[in-house]
Amino acid sequence: MTHHFLHRSSKIAIIGSLLAVFLSGCAQLLPAPGEEESAEIVVRKSPNDEREYRYLVLPNKLRVLLVSDPTTQKSAAALSVYRGSFHEPLERPGLAHFLEHMLFIQTHTYPEIDGFQHHISGNGGSSNAYTALDHTNYFFDISPQAFPEALDRFAHFFIDPVLAPEYADREKNAVNSEYQMQLKDDGWRGYMVGKQALNPAHPGSRFTIGSLETLKGDIQLDLVDFFETEYSADQMGLVVLSNDTLDTLEDQIAPLFGMIKNNNIGPDYPDVPIYTKDQLPATVSFQTQKEGTLLTYNFPLPNTRQHYKKKPELYFSNLIGHEGEGSLYQLLNKQGYVESLAASVGEFDRNNSMLSVQIELTPQGEEHQAEITDLLFQYIDLLKNTPPQQWLYDEQAVVAELGFRFQEKSNPMGFVYSMAPRLDEFPPEDLLVAPYLMEEFDPDLIQEYLRYVTPNNMLVEIAGPKVKGAQVEPWFQVPYSLERQQFASAKVETDALAIPPANPYLPEQLELVESDNQGIIEVIDIPGISIWQDTEVRFGAPRANLFLEFAVQDGLVTPAERAMSQVYRMLVEDGLSELVYPAYLAGLGYSIGVSDAGYEINIGGYEDKQLRLLEKLIDALLNTSIDPAKFAQFKASIIRDWRNSTKDRPFSQAFTALTDTLRTGRWPRTMLIDALAPITAADLATWRDQRITAFTVKGMVHGNVDASTTESLLDVLSESLKIQTHDIVRADVREVNESLRLEVPVDHNDAAIVLHLQDPDDALSSRAKSSLASQLLHNAYFSDLRTNQQLGYVVSVTNRPVVNRGGISFVVQSPVKGPGGLEEATRTFFNNYVADWMNTDDIIFQQQKAGLINRLLEPPKNLNEQSQRYWADLRRGYDTFDSREQIASLVEALTKQDMQKYFESLLAQMDSNRLIIYTMGKFEDEPEVGEKLASPVADWG
Repeated sequence: MTHHFLHRSSKIAIIGSLLAVFLSGCAQLLPAPGEEESAEIVVRKSPNDEREYRYLVLPNKLRVLLVSDPTTQKSAAALSVYRGSFHEPLERPGLAHFLEHMLFIQTHTYPEIDGFQHHISGNGGSSNAYTALDHTNYFFDISPQAFPEALDRFAHFFIDPVLAPEYADREKNAVNSEYQMQLKDDGWRGYMVGKQALNPAHPGSRFTIGSLETLKGDIQLDLVDFFETEYSADQMGLVVLSNDTLDTLEDQIAPLFGMIKNNNIGPDYPDVPIYTKDQLPATVSFQTQKEGTLLTYNFPLPNTRQHYKKKPELYFSNLIGHEGEGSLYQLLNKQGYVESLAASVGEFDRNNSMLSVQIELTPQGEEHQAEITDLLFQYIDLLKNTPPQQWLYDEQAVVAELGFRFQEKSNPMGFVYSMAPRLDEFPPEDLLVAPYLMEEFDPDLIQEYLRYVTPNNMLVEIAGPKVKGAQVEPWFQVPYSLERQQFASAKVETDALAIPPANPYLPEQLELVESDNQGIIEVIDIPGISIWQDTEVRFGAPRANLFLEFAVQDGLVTPAERAMSQVYRMLVEDGLSELVYPAYLAGLGYSIGVSDAGYEINIGGYEDKQLRLLEKLIDALLNTSIDPAKFAQFKASIIRDWRNSTKDRPFSQAFTALTDTLRTGRWPRTMLIDALAPITAADLATWRDQRITAFTVKGMVHGNVDASTTESLLDVLSESLKIQTHDIVRADVREVNESLRLEVPVDHNDAAIVLHLQDPDDALSSRAKSSLASQLLHNAYFSDLRTNQQLGYVVSVTNRPVVNRGGISFVVQSPVKGPGGLEEATRTFFNNYVADWMNTDDIIFQQQKAGLINRLLEPPKNLNEQSQRYWADLRRGYDTFDSREQIASLVEALTKQDMQKYFESLLAQMDSNRLIIYTMGKFEDEPEVGEKLASPVADWG
């Protein structure tokens, strides 16, 4: 197929036209010139957004955003308190986080312990909170019929919390468990070391999680004082989304949340610099747990939020992080110095932002950090010496405007919890549009910010396992060093750096096709190719998703083939980066994955240029050159990543081992490493030429597509691939028909278990029972092992299927008890639960059922969600595409007596055919029941 690329002058003309159209479209949302300003604030929303919004300020000065969505299947609310770790007393690190925990326990109006959590989980909802530096955010979702009571319970967190001292020790232990869990996490370790370089007078330099040490003693007076002085309605923002009308919501919200006390405390932001004039330039180096070296250049800037309508920082951060032609990344990549490069500007506090350029180094790059530094500043100098280009800014503005114009719904809870902090960040009329605004090209402002990007205004962070620091960070015991001097630079001669050319992938055809109202159907069924299609435009965006599975003969199921296929995927993606990065910037993304069957390609975004991109992906998949140096780099990289997986959190590693044990075609990382170790570049080329040659193709197109799209897709596949008809290899599940145990060695003090009780078969009726059991057990298990016994921060019951086989998994990670004790605690809990099951109130049982059914039947909120559901069902063999609806119907029919029989069968499984994966931590008591497996793939069953 032939494609005609536009010259730059034509592309600029198109950009100008698009901007004119979209900016005029936005203008329709604003008052016309000369009109009197309305007393009611109009929240600017996307033309594709059918929700209704109302912003108001209650008499107690609480800021509120109400959202009415008659189609939502979940109601949600979030309340942000604009106080966080910045505001806690110097002598009480972690107090803000501790208060966050305490508010969930009980209120005077609702004194039942953990009653809020019981109400939420019993009605198909979930809740959470987090403590940030400058705010604390509380949020939940729930079925709409249970929302009024949930909202009332939630409001009383901030009206009349009990803050009972008798529960302080319980929550101190929970906070401490959270702290202990993070001790080996490199993200937290680096975050804490970075604080050592900050101005010690700045509150950002403090420890913030909290521990038994920082929260020790009688903390009641500190806790109450912090709540009464820092939790004031004038420094709170509430977002509520429901299916009720705005008037109904306001009538409910105003009197209820109007009861929150207003102390008129006003905003409180740090007013000291994050670095003093003597602290930069500097370099901080710290030792990581995982292999690999990360080099980060940080440049403090004046806060950029005041310019949110212009976004000058996006202009230069996007160019520094560009991966296309002439980019810094491409030059460093071709030198073999880097594996990735990213640049972004984030807010540190209300006065300061930070430009961060993060580079993942290769071993060769570790030896050339001075050269990398010089090339970075050569590119920065190029930006400083090249007048900012209007056409480049306009490209970014067009993509941002398209994103807003064709915005799709997000998850209700995700929406409210992201919006609540924003109420304190932007004018109310711009709450929804602020992240997308690029309304004015201001070259002087761009250059003004670039003046701060200098070697003398820079903190360099070097993170790697080889670092030998002379100092030790006190909270995470991280070896580090801090040098207050300019980072070394070595002059490099190059003429390869350039401003990128115009983007050929900006979408041009943005019209919606006409819906066929047929749902998903198989439109192509010929030997070797099966394509399903659904023309769906109900989400209002000219986007589509294309899923293609390229299955090879006999699949990719041995350790050697899985390892080689992953390295080859990395080579393919690396070879594509310069060519397709502009597509990513234009809202067109892709992924290449490895499955049991072969390779999978997924393309998503604006439909206009998808097939052009697909041609390039297929060509790369078939013909990527295998350079020995690049092969060696990616081979070492993936082996490093596999080794690093042994440093993940204990419960996460146990879950991975569960899947490795039960699912065919999955292999422990150690086996993959051993299989890949002897492979050479020549071996990989031979394998590719023998195995990645002929395919059976199964695919799906969904969204703004029609018959012509699928016909063109068939042309691309037929012309680009050798089609061969054969069976598509699918993963299978091993049967757990005896009691088994597997120890996973993990370097962490915490112990963890995943105790798995497998469904007897893959029938949806079995999935219905284990799904409902998980719904019923989760909150009770959490309350017993975490809340009452205080065994750990991670306590859960899940029924995540392995392939098509469901089951129940009890999950705990604990700093206080070994795996034998955790299994015993789980058994005791479950025995007591089953013994008392028939005494469960029928109303509660029906509520739990309704909550699960509501979650199963919740309609997709956007195109991606619907596409993922289609593809999951198609790959699992449910070509009626209604597995969720079938499970919901089966759950509806289940009685308490049915669940009693099912629970009793699970009790029997705990003795006869259960699989427990465990990590020992610092303990010695391991589970004793069952055959001990030598590895996840040991012969058994």
